[in-house]
Amino acid sequence: MLKDCPHCGTQFKTYPSIDQKFCNKQCAFAYQKKQTYDKYKCNCAVCDKEFLPARPKEGGKFCSYTCSGIAQRKERVKREGYWYICAPEHPNSSKQGYVAEHRLIMEAYIGRYLKPDEVVHHMDHDRSNNSLSNLQLMTDSEHKTLHARERDRGQNERFI
Repeated sequence: MLKDCPHCGTQFKTYPSIDQKFCNKQCAFAYQKKQTYDKYKCNCAVCDKEFLPARPKEGGKFCSYTCSGIAQRKERVKREGYWYICAPEHPNSSKQGYVAEHRLIMEAYIGRYLKPDEVVHHMDHDRSNNSLSNLQLMTDSEHKTLHARERDRGQNERFI
């Protein structure tokens, strides 16, 4: 008895007592995989790429951890007292795409990106106060010297 393979379309010989549907195991597995893929495929909510979720019956929204991370980004977040702005296109952004707000404010004021050795100092020591009048641009060494002097001044006052 001759049959046509539903996967590859080739004709193969089988017997009526054997209910064989495919020409070989590879075609059977490939056909089953295609059926599963077509049934459970999803489109990514961020990049619109078609994908098969890790748990197909539960579905999925994102094709990768990267797209999941992009979708969960917030416009503005606070970390360790500093405000960070989502700006993935900025050359000095973190892997997550954030830049410290006080650095962006200073860059806008001076009209250029900050150099690697430049630091923005909060004069009132309030990390969340990003008003331009509270920010001061200095080199890293100047900044460390300033804080060292303040620390020394504080220790000397305790002994007086």
